[in-house]
Amino acid sequence: MIAEEHGKKHTWKLQLKIMGKSAKVGAEIILQETGIPMTVEQYRQRTNEICKEILPAAEINPGVEKLVRHLKCHQIPMAVATSSSNNSIQIKTVRHLEFFSLFDHVISSEEEPEVKRSKPFPDIFLFCASRFANPPTSSDKVLVFEDSYFGKEAAVAARMPIVMIPDQRLDRSLTRGATLVLDSMEQFKPDDFGLPPYGN
Repeated sequence: MIAEEHGKKHTWKLQLKIMGKSAKVGAEIILQETGIPMTVEQYRQRTNEICKEILPAAEINPGVEKLVRHLKCHQIPMAVATSSSNNSIQIKTVRHLEFFSLFDHVISSEEEPEVKRSKPFPDIFLFCASRFANPPTSSDKVLVFEDSYFGKEAAVAARMPIVMIPDQRLDRSLTRGATLVLDSMEQFKPDDFGLPPYGN
């Protein structure tokens, strides 16, 4: 949208380069690739203005709420590890506060000084796992759900099993390394990963 305001194009190829990246890194890449005459801070400020207009209408993807409530019912620890800023998280979740309260914690790589590197590095997943009341004894005890290539790479680097639900436009070769690739969370079967099956 910002690109169009300046007569530029925000292509799918460009979007692939920033998906899963922090807002700051994403802005830097976009400005470098498109030549939009803005500073990173100006770009991020305009992004926040646009987000306030469109993100409150964001819906939860099909199958996600069912899974989260099922796991919560069985006292399975859950968290959100995102590259979005806290401001963006607040805007996105304003209509879903009760739902997001089901998670043990929400970690933003933008806001946590302990997360030194953004995805595709494993820092955010390792830090997020360490924040549980009873941290997992090994990385392979953490199941990651991701939609982006860089998020998938971060989970692989963290040595965590990963269920990837990518955008349909993503070249399937970029899902290589994921434990399981689905078209929708509605296809996910918890018992395939040793979790309580639906119906229990």
